[in-house]
Amino acid sequence: MTGLRTGDTDVRSLEKLLDMIIMGYIPDKTSIPALQDVQRTRGSGGIWRHFPFMYDKRRINKILFVASATEPVPRELIDIVKRVAQPDGSAKNLNPRYIPIFGLMTKSDLVDWNDPDVQQRQRDFLDCLGIDEIASFSRWENNPSGEYTTGVLYFLDKLLAPDVRYVFDQVSYPTILIGRVYERPILVVYFIALSILGVGLGALAFNQFDTAASAVASMKSKL
Repeated sequence: MTGLRTGDTDVRSLEKLLDMIIMGYIPDKTSIPALQDVQRTRGSGGIWRHFPFMYDKRRINKILFVASATEPVPRELIDIVKRVAQPDGSAKNLNPRYIPIFGLMTKSDLVDWNDPDVQQRQRDFLDCLGIDEIASFSRWENNPSGEYTTGVLYFLDKLLAPDVRYVFDQVSYPTILIGRVYERPILVVYFIALSILGVGLGALAFNQFDTAASAVASMKSKL
């Protein structure tokens, strides 16, 4: 999700965009700034018209949040990501999901970790993400030798292990359907329209069959 802009975009638009990315609506290698430009000019509906279908293989089941050790913690963006990845399961979201979040602090070789301000920045980063320092966090620095500490390797093992599924996949299909209808009431209109169309086509087919059967019966009586 590199390139996500937060300064000139409202929170609700960011949440909708992140939700589409996480749930697999946005194809791979799509420009995030370009999507935000579409949102700004055409609204979120403009993106839905471009990407109306969900692709299960593109769903995200883990999130790695990368921040720089030399810059302030991006609290606003972290809050938005957490609301989308780990919603509270209230009436606004009948399909609660819980996507694990991992944190990575880059440029750790450019700061003095004995500096109280730098230490506080790391604590703020962990608190904002709501993650454990040992299991879900690591510092990262460029290492020309390619050798990394045990802590970094443990972090990579947890990050890349395919042993985590988010709650959304474990919800029954009826619940998913109810949640979709609740979140997008327009689906009810689509369902009613399709039902009416189906009934109409069924009635037309039945009438044609009945007409054909009557014609055959008439021909037999004449013979």
